[in-house]
Amino acid sequence: MHGFFIFLWFFTLIAFIIYWRKKANARKKAGVNYTNDHLYQSTSKVKRFIGTVCIVSFILACATTPEPTPEEKAKIAAEKQAKIEQEAAQKAEKAAQEKAAKEEKLSDRIANLSGDEKAVYDAKFQEYKTNTPESEAREKALQDVDSFIKEKDEHAKQAKIAAEKAAKEQAEANKKREALSKLENAGKIKYYNLGDGSVNVIITEQANFEHDIHGVDKLVNYATQDEHERNIISTSRQCMKLVQTVKDAGINVNNFTINLTGDVVDGAGYKSKDNVVICEIAGNKGFKRDDPYSFYNQSDRYWMINGL
Repeated sequence: MHGFFIFLWFFTLIAFIIYWRKKANARKKAGVNYTNDHLYQSTSKVKRFIGTVCIVSFILACATTPEPTPEEKAKIAAEKQAKIEQEAAQKAEKAAQEKAAKEEKLSDRIANLSGDEKAVYDAKFQEYKTNTPESEAREKALQDVDSFIKEKDEHAKQAKIAAEKAAKEQAEANKKREALSKLENAGKIKYYNLGDGSVNVIITEQANFEHDIHGVDKLVNYATQDEHERNIISTSRQCMKLVQTVKDAGINVNNFTINLTGDVVDGAGYKSKDNVVICEIAGNKGFKRDDPYSFYNQSDRYWMINGL
């Protein structure tokens, strides 16, 4: 009976699909008043009947499914058990392979440890293996080695940063010292040690009367100043830069004396080289950097020869 109901269900299912299409076509042909159309009504009744038979046959087919025989049940159980055992065997084999691969990886890692890393590993492994299995002790010891390597790399990184910083600072110091070395090599600067870690400095340099007019504010100042004021600012700038050169080199200066020389003519009309500007300023005066006006105002003495 189960086979008959399966056949009937399959046959009526196909018939239901066919009549479902026929009903749709009949409705389309009948137009708006399809509910009064004879063909539509008859097709709809047949479709409902076939649908009912299809559902009933499916239910009866399910209800009349034959029970498996004891032999079939035993075969199904045996196949199920064999499948379980096969999956368990595959799982065990996979676990064994993973464990072997893991052990091989650990052995390779241990073999490639450097001297200090191997020392850390051996000490930690001996410590852990007294209370834990050997494989677990190896893993924990390698974790401590990883921490050791990380700490060592961090120290190396910090040492590199410190070395780079020191090299940069040294390069900057050398650069600052370069300008001072030129003055020293030319014999233009003299140091007088005061015995307390500080020195008095005397610098002699050719006067430079070049005027800085770069920028609107400097150009306006130049335009509104007379020649004497312009000479004060240009020579103040020169003195300021000489003082900054010495200070940038890190020399502890008590007092600066700067002599700017130029061509002078005496009363008899003889030309000679002599001081045209003498500037004195204490080493601890805090003038604004690169500001000749601030430097001039902070100077302790600023003498210029008549005519400038």
